[in-house]
Amino acid sequence: MAKLAECARFAAEQSGEKNPHDATVVATTRQAVNELIGDRVNTNPDVFVVTLQGDFTAYAASIPQGATLPSGHVITLVLRGGDLEGLDAVLGNRPLDLGRLGQVEPLSLNYS
Repeated sequence: MAKLAECARFAAEQSGEKNPHDATVVATTRQAVNELIGDRVNTNPDVFVVTLQGDFTAYAASIPQGATLPSGHVITLVLRGGDLEGLDAVLGNRPLDLGRLGQVEPLSLNYS
């Protein structure tokens, strides 16, 4: 879980949030979480889905000139189970119902 927490903290910092809170994690498959999101993917590895709350901005997003960067209060990360490579990320203002995917556990971000 320490490596998951490290990945979550890094993603939050890259999205402008220094102190994310209410972190959770659930193990599932990529297709299952993308169905919940309303998307389709062509691979189906085991993944961890991490949700963080805070104030996030998608600074790496590709947007048309003059458009506002996507932002939200909840970021959901889909990390490949074996190496924790980021596969998908979703910004929104309400958490997804991850309980539909399996047992949701709190994720300690180990801030001291």
